[in-house]
Amino acid sequence: MVSPELSDTSGDVQYSISGRGDADYFKFDATGTFTGPCKGYVNMPEMVAAGPLPDTVGVLREKTITWTISVSDESIERTTGPHTVFRTYAYPGTDYKGWPVPMAANWMTTKRADGCCSWAEGHSSASGTARSLWDNMAEPNDPPYEPGEVPGKPLKGPGDWKRCWELLDGNVSGQCDPQAALMASACNLLGVEAKVGLVHASLDAGASHCLNQEKRKVGLQWQYLYLDADPGTGFNMQQWEGCCVVEGRYYALWPKIEANDDYDMLKNKLGAENGWTQWWCRLDDAGKPIPVEPGPAIP
Repeated sequence: MVSPELSDTSGDVQYSISGRGDADYFKFDATGTFTGPCKGYVNMPEMVAAGPLPDTVGVLREKTITWTISVSDESIERTTGPHTVFRTYAYPGTDYKGWPVPMAANWMTTKRADGCCSWAEGHSSASGTARSLWDNMAEPNDPPYEPGEVPGKPLKGPGDWKRCWELLDGNVSGQCDPQAALMASACNLLGVEAKVGLVHASLDAGASHCLNQEKRKVGLQWQYLYLDADPGTGFNMQQWEGCCVVEGRYYALWPKIEANDDYDMLKNKLGAENGWTQWWCRLDDAGKPIPVEPGPAIP
């Protein structure tokens, strides 16, 4: 825009505008003509920086640009800033195809951009960006908190996934799947495609065989295959282990585990390394799983 401090003119007027910062991506130039008489402000054309932003995720802080605007024989200079630029991996995404609940609350905010871009500073790949978020959100980092670490009802189940950002405020805790939804939401806001994967106990071996809960009917009673996450010291029945899935890899946040796929997560990481076992359970009137008998070993 041309400042009203410049003289009013009539007829065609040549102008130029230049902006200078500390790098080519803060360097701008434009020239053109507008038709007088000119009073007040004139809209200038869109300008493109002389160079691209760094090809990594991160944050540029406290940047200023000095602008020189010339019209006819008169010029003025102004400095804008401080500016903050958030660099994402790709265009931020807010629509999660295939999720069981809408993620309408997953919009970009300055706080979310600052935190996520800072955590992923310097990364230029989807996997590196995802892992940096995982490192900053997973065990033993607080927040997010595990159930019981702070007062109140924890977030649990797909219906609470849309509240996942609340976990970083430290006022609520969350089970594994809202925590996975938090990582997936952060990945998507940085332009890394991610989703939540629920790893269940399974009767079958192989990738993609652990994504649905197994059940059987014994007499008139339905029984469901659950995971016991605390074998030997008392039952801790888990319907699933919620994971963030990026480029086919599975990331659990608590316990902090990375796996090649859902079957690798179940058999090798939860089973072999952490000792989780499988149990047939019935559900009581409140929907709580009650162990009935040991299930088969993880195949």
